[in-house]
Amino acid sequence: LLAYSHSDDGSHVKEYLPIGVSLLNTRREEISSLQGTTDEWGCLNGSFTIPKDATPGRFRLQATDSISGRTLYHEINVEAFKAPTFTATLVHPQEVLHFGDSLTLQGSATTYTDLPVAHAKVEYKLLVTDMNIFGRYPLPDAYLYESAGTTTTDAQGRFTLPIQVRHTASFEENATYNHIVEVSITDPSGETQQARTHFIVG
Repeated sequence: LLAYSHSDDGSHVKEYLPIGVSLLNTRREEISSLQGTTDEWGCLNGSFTIPKDATPGRFRLQATDSISGRTLYHEINVEAFKAPTFTATLVHPQEVLHFGDSLTLQGSATTYTDLPVAHAKVEYKLLVTDMNIFGRYPLPDAYLYESAGTTTTDAQGRFTLPIQVRHTASFEENATYNHIVEVSITDPSGETQQARTHFIVG
């Protein structure tokens, strides 16, 4: 928590300010609270433990200035944790690829007991980025080309993705590009897991 005030000459931290902080559940009932004082930088640190049997929903962190009585709050979303039941896998391509090549990526969805996840929906995206000057990592959020598609897993939980390596007008000649493939697999019960791989073309 950071406490500060505004005035005509700017913002100022509220140092050594006594503050009470409460955690409220979805019914706005107080679960826990703490009292503290901000440090010389106007900061107050603390933590709360959400009960395991708490009802999921919008919880509220409520802070009260113990001197002025002013109260502010921030809402947080609390969700029930569900352990994943399966994993998504993409096989990294081993061949050397060039623009104009066609590639078939292999993937699978398997439970943690090694059973296939059959008839699951597979959504996939191909994202192409330029490489930075070190030639290893893509520039963030610099997608030059995107494509997408859908398919389903077969009875053995396997799927294939047809990928076309294209050279578009936005690509420079003799440059190297990182091709990222992302998949999102949703099983019949609604659980979703992701996987990704990448390959270099250029």
